[in-house]
Amino acid sequence: MVTYEFYRDTYGGTADEASFAGAASTAETVLRTLLFPTVTDDLSESQLTEFFRAVCVQADYTLASVGNARSGSRIKSESLGDRSVTYEYDSDGSAGVGLYVMGAAVTPEAVMLLENCGCLSRWV
Repeated sequence: MVTYEFYRDTYGGTADEASFAGAASTAETVLRTLLFPTVTDDLSESQLTEFFRAVCVQADYTLASVGNARSGSRIKSESLGDRSVTYEYDSDGSAGVGLYVMGAAVTPEAVMLLENCGCLSRWV
């Protein structure tokens, strides 16, 4: 489990501890799915660090998305390197396009971190 200290001190996150804890729990569950069949116990120390970074990125993304949805603006598209995602919203306000795991939109940056350290499942 990613600690708040890792998030704040290593990753450089700025969310408060309570907000991070909720978002990180969901982010870690979602990103573990992208590792299948690998489990975090099988990762090297450097791979585990990159997995933790990906969890932090995903948690921040979730927190930003929730904040934007509450304020009435939504993320329309995002890109990192050669990966980009454009979101289309259905009439009910839910996102209709992008990479989703267990109903949660996954940021391309988290996917790239997992891919670059060799953790991403070949099925994604």
